[in-house]
Amino acid sequence: MAELSLITTKYSIEEYFDIDKQSKDRYEYENGYIWAMTGTTTNHNLVVQNLIVTFRDKIKQKKRKCKVFTENIRLEVVAKKVYYYPDLMFTCNSLDLQEKLTLRNPSLVIEVLSDSSFMTDLNHKLDNYIKMPSLLYYLVVSQDEYRVRVWEKTAEGWLYKVYSELSDVVNLPQIDMVLSMEEVYEEIEMEASVN
Repeated sequence: MAELSLITTKYSIEEYFDIDKQSKDRYEYENGYIWAMTGTTTNHNLVVQNLIVTFRDKIKQKKRKCKVFTENIRLEVVAKKVYYYPDLMFTCNSLDLQEKLTLRNPSLVIEVLSDSSFMTDLNHKLDNYIKMPSLLYYLVVSQDEYRVRVWEKTAEGWLYKVYSELSDVVNLPQIDMVLSMEEVYEEIEMEASVN
């Protein structure tokens, strides 16, 4: 998700919730600092739509009590300290399924890369997400190339894999899901690179 640093003033968590509630824009919060989320590209939007459809179809097929949520639902990464708006979250947690605004226990989080969020999604947010006890997978999906980066929690630590071919299949066994790269990138035209 694209980001833009908005304010250098520190805000309390209560002030952040008030700003976020009253604004038509979405704001993320970390240790007192807030920033507005900016607009996205058509590729970004199509990737998110493809992921929603794919996850919803698989949830229905398996008759699971799970849900997929997108960009307008907030994630509490660290209570009263860090709140993000991931592009997509998957949860089967009964407490999350009752929530209206904020999830706390997703098993999967996905961010779709943009030029402005590249370093944040692959470094800073990654560091925060992998500390969440419930999280089993963090996926970072490129919108300008066929590339899905996957971090999977294992007994030995976090395992990292990269998928970069349209014929690849992203296997997520801990949540009983499989994503084909063709599903993720359906109807998306990549621009030819200039060398």
